[in-house]
Amino acid sequence: MNSRSFVGSATVATACALGCPLEPDHPLGRLMQVTHAPLRQVRLDRAYAIGQVAVTQAQWRGVMGEDPPGLTFPGDGRPVHGVSWSEAAGFCNALSDREGLSRAYEITGESVQWADPDGPGYRLPTDAEWEVACRGGTQTPFWTGEVLGAEQANFDAQYEGSGSHKGFVGGPMPVGCFPANPFGLFDTHGNVCEWTWGDAAPDTDAVDPTPRGAGQWRPVRGGSWALWRSRWCGS
Repeated sequence: MNSRSFVGSATVATACALGCPLEPDHPLGRLMQVTHAPLRQVRLDRAYAIGQVAVTQAQWRGVMGEDPPGLTFPGDGRPVHGVSWSEAAGFCNALSDREGLSRAYEITGESVQWADPDGPGYRLPTDAEWEVACRGGTQTPFWTGEVLGAEQANFDAQYEGSGSHKGFVGGPMPVGCFPANPFGLFDTHGNVCEWTWGDAAPDTDAVDPTPRGAGQWRPVRGGSWALWRSRWCGS
């Protein structure tokens, strides 16, 4: 797993319709609603910045002084993968330390608490923040439209229908190899899945859904080179 750093970040819009935008009688809608919440309006009260790409192995090494744990596909430009949720939070704290910012998290073993929600320290995006950023202002299943193909994201597209280009890379590619979404963010629908903070975004309309504690669930968002259906890569 990975998450987005705030290195080379982009500020994103703060309001969005989240969830599956397709009706149940749409073939893709029936499939996506199994893993996606119903459509609802979410507003985020504060602007935020999020990395344009996932954290690379070179970035991790530069901050942590060693290779990321769980690495199976080495390469400076490739994204970090195989790290735990608490390890991703630890990277955020280390990045804050390097830049002289207050830490966002208090970490004890696998226990992580968001100690400074309003502070300037680096952190994981909340589930709602991630989805707003991924959508890039669009209202379709993918920011690319209703179809996601192998020319648009790194996922296992061998079994996709005729509406998308077929292909399979077999591992994570260097970040930024595919087109950016309208907010200038890369690889949100593929390459490696990404950790977010706390509970999943609410199933009902909400304002600033920001879980303060560790949360019962640790959501994983985005697509991955190993996912073999585009419907699992949606926002």
